[in-house]
Amino acid sequence: MQQNLQKFIDTQDNIVILTDGKILNFANKKMFDFLGFKNLDDFLKKYNCICELFIRDDKFFHLGKISDDEIWVDEMMKFLEPERIVQIENLNKIKHIFAVSITNFDEKLKIVSFSDITQTINQQIKLEEQNIRDTLTGAYNRNYFDLNQSKIIDETLKSNQKLAVAIIDIDYFKKVNDTYGHDVGDYILKQFVHEIKNSIRHEDILIRWGGEEFLLLLKITKNCNLEAILNNIRINIQNKNLTYAQNLTCSIGATIHQSENKIISTIKNADINLYKAKKNGRTQVVLNIDE
Repeated sequence: MQQNLQKFIDTQDNIVILTDGKILNFANKKMFDFLGFKNLDDFLKKYNCICELFIRDDKFFHLGKISDDEIWVDEMMKFLEPERIVQIENLNKIKHIFAVSITNFDEKLKIVSFSDITQTINQQIKLEEQNIRDTLTGAYNRNYFDLNQSKIIDETLKSNQKLAVAIIDIDYFKKVNDTYGHDVGDYILKQFVHEIKNSIRHEDILIRWGGEEFLLLLKITKNCNLEAILNNIRINIQNKNLTYAQNLTCSIGATIHQSENKIISTIKNADINLYKAKKNGRTQVVLNIDE
């Protein structure tokens, strides 16, 4: 039976395996060619289960989404079809995305098939990115904020952190447009975003809020750190000699989001602080935080 089963799965264009969810019992040639192993014995010298190769990317299924004592094939069957997607690197370290189908073979074993949908998913991701990105600067746009605000707040609470909300505005940006034209203004906006991204962490979220105004969302553990973080951004902008705008500066208003308030109220409070920074002479950070 094992020989016939091996011949059958070797004819499949998809990666096909037979597993109890813990140990790989059979796999077709497609899997070995994809991962760079000679055969099953060769694979089992390094791994017990193909699930160990699932990349931890929250857009897809991975072992981090289930408990250590749960069987991945059983748990994946509880997910909706669109969520039964995994990402695996091939022998050349190129990431591929697979749709996973699972059927019962007997009481313990399951046949699992991996269909490569990399091109389709990448096109979908590209379209989604276009929908949530500002086309000029590459920062996120308001649509991204509308789609993800609840998720951002929930993740911050779960991580026992605080969500800092800052609004960053280029000082006297109208003068740049009036003096040099909108093409130069667009260039300044792109460079402005570039410099902010160089001053923040990967997990911080920068959103073009409107015109030359940007919303920055940061997860922090101590309120007292916020002013230093924002002043670092302000100083880096001020010290960067951009073509046509060597004296470019920015003003920043910020506050800490309170869970009992709506996020839009927090943004309004940050905006009030931005207005204070502008009124007090610009090129400064104004924030109100409760220790």
